Amino acid sequence: MEKQKESGFIGLIISIIISLILLQAVFRVDVIEILKSPNFGEIVDYIKKFFTLVWEKFLVLPASFIWNEIFIDIVWRIMKDAFELLKNWVDTNQA
Repeated sequence: MEKQKESGFIGLIISIIISLILLQAVFRVDVIEILKSPNFGEIVDYIKKFFTLVWEKFLVLPASFIWNEIFIDIVWRIMKDAFELLKNWVDTNQA
Protein backbone atom coordinates (compact mmCIF):
# COMPACT_ATOMS: atom_id res chain seq x y z
CA MET A 1 0.00 0.00 0.00
CA GLU A 2 2.90 2.34 0.75
CA LYS A 3 4.30 1.90 -2.76
CA GLN A 4 0.97 2.96 -4.30
CA LYS A 5 1.01 6.20 -2.29
CA GLU A 6 4.57 6.90 -3.44
CA SER A 7 3.75 6.35 -7.11
CA GLY A 8 0.70 8.59 -6.76
CA PHE A 9 2.81 11.33 -5.24
CA ILE A 10 5.58 10.92 -7.80
CA GLY A 11 3.02 10.93 -10.61
CA LEU A 12 1.52 14.14 -9.20
CA ILE A 13 4.94 15.83 -9.08
CA ILE A 14 5.73 14.74 -12.66
CA SER A 15 2.32 15.98 -13.84
CA ILE A 16 2.89 19.36 -12.20
CA ILE A 17 6.34 19.71 -13.77
CA ILE A 18 5.02 18.79 -17.23
CA SER A 19 2.11 21.22 -16.80
CA LEU A 20 4.47 24.05 -15.86
CA ILE A 21 6.70 23.33 -18.85
CA LEU A 22 3.69 23.30 -21.19
CA LEU A 23 2.36 26.49 -19.64
CA GLN A 24 5.65 28.22 -20.29
CA ALA A 25 6.09 26.79 -23.79
CA VAL A 26 2.56 27.22 -25.13
CA PHE A 27 1.37 30.41 -23.46
CA ARG A 28 4.77 32.09 -23.00
CA VAL A 29 4.10 32.52 -19.29
CA ASP A 30 7.15 33.16 -17.11
CA VAL A 31 6.55 30.40 -14.59
CA ILE A 32 9.63 31.25 -12.50
CA GLU A 33 8.42 34.81 -11.94
CA ILE A 34 4.98 33.55 -10.93
CA LEU A 35 6.53 31.12 -8.45
CA LYS A 36 8.70 33.93 -7.01
CA SER A 37 5.84 36.40 -6.61
CA PRO A 38 4.76 37.20 -3.04
CA ASN A 39 1.10 36.53 -3.92
CA PHE A 40 1.74 32.98 -5.13
CA GLY A 41 0.62 31.36 -1.86
CA GLU A 42 -2.61 33.37 -1.87
CA ILE A 43 -3.27 32.42 -5.50
CA VAL A 44 -2.73 28.71 -4.78
CA ASP A 45 -4.98 28.96 -1.71
CA TYR A 46 -7.69 30.68 -3.76
CA ILE A 47 -7.50 28.03 -6.50
CA LYS A 48 -7.64 25.26 -3.89
CA LYS A 49 -10.71 26.81 -2.26
CA PHE A 50 -12.35 27.25 -5.68
CA PHE A 51 -11.91 23.61 -6.69
CA THR A 52 -12.97 22.40 -3.23
CA LEU A 53 -16.13 24.48 -3.45
CA VAL A 54 -16.91 23.25 -6.98
CA TRP A 55 -16.34 19.64 -5.90
CA GLU A 56 -18.49 19.89 -2.76
CA LYS A 57 -21.33 21.94 -4.28
CA PHE A 58 -21.64 20.48 -7.78
CA LEU A 59 -19.59 17.35 -8.44
CA VAL A 60 -19.64 15.14 -5.35
CA LEU A 61 -23.22 13.89 -5.81
CA PRO A 62 -22.98 13.01 -9.53
CA ALA A 63 -19.52 11.50 -9.05
CA SER A 64 -20.72 9.43 -6.09
CA PHE A 65 -23.73 8.23 -8.06
CA ILE A 66 -21.61 7.27 -11.06
CA TRP A 67 -19.09 5.50 -8.83
CA ASN A 68 -21.55 3.66 -6.56
CA GLU A 69 -24.46 2.93 -8.86
CA ILE A 70 -22.85 2.50 -12.25
CA PHE A 71 -19.14 1.69 -12.00
CA ILE A 72 -19.24 -0.52 -8.91
CA ASP A 73 -22.35 -2.31 -10.21
CA ILE A 74 -20.67 -3.07 -13.54
CA VAL A 75 -17.39 -4.14 -11.96
CA TRP A 76 -19.17 -6.29 -9.37
CA ARG A 77 -21.26 -8.02 -12.05
CA ILE A 78 -18.19 -8.69 -14.22
CA MET A 79 -16.21 -10.06 -11.28
CA LYS A 80 -19.14 -12.25 -10.22
CA ASP A 81 -19.57 -13.63 -13.75
CA ALA A 82 -15.82 -14.23 -14.08
CA PHE A 83 -15.80 -16.09 -10.76
CA GLU A 84 -18.71 -18.25 -11.90
CA LEU A 85 -16.91 -19.07 -15.17
CA LEU A 86 -13.75 -19.95 -13.25
CA LYS A 87 -15.68 -22.05 -10.75
CA ASN A 88 -17.48 -23.94 -13.52
CA TRP A 89 -14.22 -24.52 -15.39
CA VAL A 90 -12.51 -25.86 -12.28
CA ASP A 91 -15.49 -28.09 -11.48
CA THR A 92 -15.59 -29.59 -14.99
CA ASN A 93 -11.82 -30.15 -15.17
CA GLN A 94 -11.52 -31.61 -11.71
CA ALA A 95 -13.01 -34.96 -12.55
